[in-house]
Amino acid sequence: MALLPLLTALAAVAALLSAALTAGLFAAFSIAVMPALNAEPPAVATATMRRINKVILRPTFFVAFFGGPMFAAVAALLSPRAAAVPFWVAASVLLLGSVLPTMARNVPLNRALDRGGADGGPMPFGDYVRAWTFWNDLRALAGLAAVAAIAVALTRGG
Repeated sequence: MALLPLLTALAAVAALLSAALTAGLFAAFSIAVMPALNAEPPAVATATMRRINKVILRPTFFVAFFGGPMFAAVAALLSPRAAAVPFWVAASVLLLGSVLPTMARNVPLNRALDRGGADGGPMPFGDYVRAWTFWNDLRALAGLAAVAAIAVALTRGG
């Protein structure tokens, strides 16, 4: 196999796996983790979420999370089929739609939970879970839409 088709295929597979992994992770949080935590006493839920926020910061998460938009952009640049390129670009933009709310909303909410509310007092877990889950739902939907865009790109010879 020539080098360019191999690199294109690797970028495509990496983009698909990254998008699917992060969309699935975000969906699992919205569907199961956050409702389960919200059913716990606030002190237990807060302590557990603080621990999750530390444990998730691993290289595998970073590669999938930050790599997705990059892998999709590389696939767009290397794609041999013009019909696939707009879908690769869309996937890259949609995956950025998972990254940006994370940095602008979810991470600041996590930091507020760590230190307490805006006034320095404890942030009520109910307030946290509602706001965090709203932004997380958007991340999951953006990731799912990216997976769909990648699927279309691949069917177009991507």
